[in-house]
Amino acid sequence: PGIHTHRGTHTLHSHSPLLQNPINKYQGFFFDVVSSKAFEITIVTLICLNVIILMWTSEEKYEDYKDIHEIINKVFVAIFTGECIMKILALRHYFFTDGWNIFDLLVVILSLAIHIVLKSPSLLRIVRLVRVSRMLRLIRQAQGIRTLLFTLLMSLPALFNIGLLLFLIMYIYAILGMAFFACANLYGDIDNIFNFQTFGGSMLCLFQITTSAGWDKLLNPFLGTGSDFCSPNLNRQGTDNTTCVRSSVAITYFVSYVIISFLIVINMYTAVILEKLNVATEESTEPLCEDDFDMFYEIWGKFDSEATQFIEYSALSDFADALEKPLRVSKPNKIQLIAMELPLFSGDRIYY
Repeated sequence: PGIHTHRGTHTLHSHSPLLQNPINKYQGFFFDVVSSKAFEITIVTLICLNVIILMWTSEEKYEDYKDIHEIINKVFVAIFTGECIMKILALRHYFFTDGWNIFDLLVVILSLAIHIVLKSPSLLRIVRLVRVSRMLRLIRQAQGIRTLLFTLLMSLPALFNIGLLLFLIMYIYAILGMAFFACANLYGDIDNIFNFQTFGGSMLCLFQITTSAGWDKLLNPFLGTGSDFCSPNLNRQGTDNTTCVRSSVAITYFVSYVIISFLIVINMYTAVILEKLNVATEESTEPLCEDDFDMFYEIWGKFDSEATQFIEYSALSDFADALEKPLRVSKPNKIQLIAMELPLFSGDRIYY
């Protein structure tokens, strides 16, 4: 409990500054609207509907309803434009402190530019990309997806190091493959692209083996003997152009690479991701998560409209009751609040 309390206090005080409610009554109205959960749910629903309409464009009968579809798209653009305008009016300069808001603004600007200024059929793919990109906003609402993304971000340094190790192994085996099998005849899956005559071809062969996709078919041509195995036409100096390698060497080469790359190194990716996923899952199951702190600040802002970071002690009971679980202390709660021994500041105020 002490560790959880420490983490909660650290997150609480490292949070971005509280938003000051607008003085203008119209801006205040927009502030209340964009801060409500109903507004966020409505926007998310509209995003999902927009994506469904986008799926409609891939149907064969799309041309029959092209005009209707275009009108619907313009309606969606107008709605999302209105959303950005409302947020800018309500949040003022605080709007640009949130990366998601900047992302929404860029999507809206690009959509307007394509629909109004650049009316070109060749930009249809860009229009679709812009519309689909709105789906990324759903990440904010999906705790499970956020956990997976957090896992990926934590794993990136280790995955990069494993990737370098895998590249080093592939580089060494590519050089060995050119030394052993450069004179092999083009036979079976060994062709003009997948071969060991060049470094690039060797890397392609090893990449296919790393995925464990048909590596046995690459090995099969090297198990033969005689003219089917040796290629004297390769332009090499001396007698190297007729050098043939025993099948035992080919088997050792391929099997050792499969064991090192696929069974060991590739599985290290899985091990790292699973380890980081366990860490991310443990953090997401703590008593207090980021969503709880966001809820706390949202409710606090209603009691501290001027963003002073203080509320009157007389309003503490109502504030504690207004919170949602697990932070809520429902009324009657005066005894519980007194037991917390919260420090009082000048003017009988409570610091957040």
